[in-house]
Amino acid sequence: MLMLIAGGYCVLVWLLFFKLKLIPWNPKTKAASIFVGVALMVGILVLLAQGSPQATSGFQITTRTVGLQAYSGGRVTKIHVNSFQRLKKGDPIVEVDKTPYENSVRMLEAQVEGALQSVKQMAADLEAAKAQVELAKANINAAKSGIDAAKANSESAVAALASSRNALEAAKADTEANKSNVRTGDIQLERIRGLVKEDVASQAELDNAENALVAAKAGLAAARANQDRAEQGVLGAEAAVRAAQAYEQQTRLSLKSLSAQLDAANAAERKAQIQVDSTIDGEHTSVRQLRDQLATARFNLGETLIRAPDDGFVAALNITVGDMLSAGQFGTFVLEGQYWAGAVFSQASIRHVKPGQLAEIALASRPGEVFEAEVDAVVWASGEAQMAQSGQLVMIDQFKPPMGVGVRFKLKAIEGFDPEMGASGTVAIYTAHGQAFAIIRKIMLRIQSLLYYLG
Repeated sequence: MLMLIAGGYCVLVWLLFFKLKLIPWNPKTKAASIFVGVALMVGILVLLAQGSPQATSGFQITTRTVGLQAYSGGRVTKIHVNSFQRLKKGDPIVEVDKTPYENSVRMLEAQVEGALQSVKQMAADLEAAKAQVELAKANINAAKSGIDAAKANSESAVAALASSRNALEAAKADTEANKSNVRTGDIQLERIRGLVKEDVASQAELDNAENALVAAKAGLAAARANQDRAEQGVLGAEAAVRAAQAYEQQTRLSLKSLSAQLDAANAAERKAQIQVDSTIDGEHTSVRQLRDQLATARFNLGETLIRAPDDGFVAALNITVGDMLSAGQFGTFVLEGQYWAGAVFSQASIRHVKPGQLAEIALASRPGEVFEAEVDAVVWASGEAQMAQSGQLVMIDQFKPPMGVGVRFKLKAIEGFDPEMGASGTVAIYTAHGQAFAIIRKIMLRIQSLLYYLG
């Protein structure tokens, strides 16, 4: 294009100076014509470089891809597509043996049912534990009542023992009194017998003395019998006291045992309550865990049939029926119509480039055609300028000569436009500066596109 501009300028000089002779040809006009021509060419070059920059190198079209992932490994049972076959989203690609995954699903379904029954059993165990607590409380109340009764019985037995001992003391005193009466009667009888021999006392007095002695002995025998009964009463009362105290002690020990049983019942109830209350969103954790495992197993079962993630095609599907497909990436899926391009521009020409500006692309694989694009982003940071962090001193050769700046483009959707992955060519950006000369860049770009016919 610059050659055409230079040739046109030469034709204009020829017309003005030689053909029409409107301006005389002399050293001054000769120098002026050369200066104007050079200035014109330099001005056009500067305006084109700043207002409509063209990529210096590195233009290439890239297609977005998705890694084909096998979540569920296994033996390949069926391949539904061939490499580079056009697919729609959801079309089947590869199928692996689903038998082990179906078994896992059935096993986890059975475990979920078992867990549901276990949850019901936990609820029943909780009710049983509550009943045991109530029973233990009732037994403790009964034991406390028994202790009160035993204590009252023990106190009654002690009171009866005291009464028996008092009766025994009274019986002993009565026995001593009767003994004294007997001794007195014996003395009186002997005295009267002596008096009778001396004819001082009568026979009637002797008979009375004998009867009084017999009565005293009878009273003594009765008193001794009463004392024996009182002693037996004391012994019985002492035995009753010991029995009452033993029963009270046994009842107290039983209360301790029942208290321990209540503590155990309360602990069992708390444990059962914790097991029942272990829920997430109203569902028991054991059931939720198994349901999540079942959901994962069903997901894995569904992933035995690998489908297209979007419209596009599979590149280089290097597997066959019978192969063991491991979990992980086994292929690449090329997304249809999701293209973007990148190119390298000189640092001097990138100052006015902004996202959203119009750009035109000429592809070597499409000679004679120009396609519209849009600036997506200016890549201000690149790996070539990155300095890795390390403990080493900076090497001089790390400072590289000036590099270009990358620009990324979005390709506009055009019917029938389906560029190849890695297609190369050139691109020009039309900024807001020097728009009047943008037509020159467009013509130059189209000439470049036509030159691609030459290979």
